[in-house]
Parts: sequence; C-alpha cells; structure tokens
Amino acid sequence: EDEVWQVIIGARVEMTSKQQEYLKLETTWMTAVSLSEMAAEAAYQTGADQASITARNHIQ
Repeated sequence: EDEVWQVIIGARVEMTSKQQEYLKLETTWMTAVSLSEMAAEAAYQTGADQASITARNHIQ
C-alpha cells in the first residue's frame, strides 16, 4: 500500500512541475505575441504598411 501512495505522490509532484512549466511557456508565448503585435503596429504607424501586413499575417 505504501508503494502505491509513493507512486501517487510522485505523479502529483511531476504533474505540478509540468503545470508550472506549461504556465511559464504560455506566459513566454503571450509575451512574444504581444511584442510582435506592437512591432506590427509600430511598422504601420511609421508607414511601413507591407511590413505590418506581413507581420500580422504571420501572427495569425
């Protein structure tokens, strides 16, 4: 019975670790998307329409 609980506890620890890793990756991804959107908007504001369109298309 103790071995079963050890497996369960180990799985929970691993799951928590994977969840934290996922949240970090998700945050990094959202930051990258936000930066890309800001770059596209800056390109548009400076008159670089084609660069803005290309950047926005790649984001989508």
